[in-house]
Amino acid sequence: ISNSERGYVEKHGLPSRQEQTTELRKPVSDFDWREYEPAIRRWETILNRPAPEPVKNNRLNPWFVEFMMGIDKGLVCGKDLELTLTQQLKLLGNGVVKHQAHEAYRRLLNER
Repeated sequence: ISNSERGYVEKHGLPSRQEQTTELRKPVSDFDWREYEPAIRRWETILNRPAPEPVKNNRLNPWFVEFMMGIDKGLVCGKDLELTLTQQLKLLGNGVVKHQAHEAYRRLLNER
């Protein structure tokens, strides 16, 4: 676990490294993540939700992008927004991962 992940986990009261390791041994979905399995399982534990399959109908699954970005489920892909698949992917592609923005602001504020 990286320092930024550790800080995020500690700040939000999420599972400890030991608890995460235990959780990582329990597959959540049937998708074959291959060499990315440990990272996906760790992120599932941190977000406390299963990873959606990355591809749906031969296209990038926007729900997976939401998951990887660590944003709230349905924030961009929620049916109530009535966005097309193309609009969802465009919004997600132009978005900033909130954890990166948080770290950037933290560093900027600490350097003053």
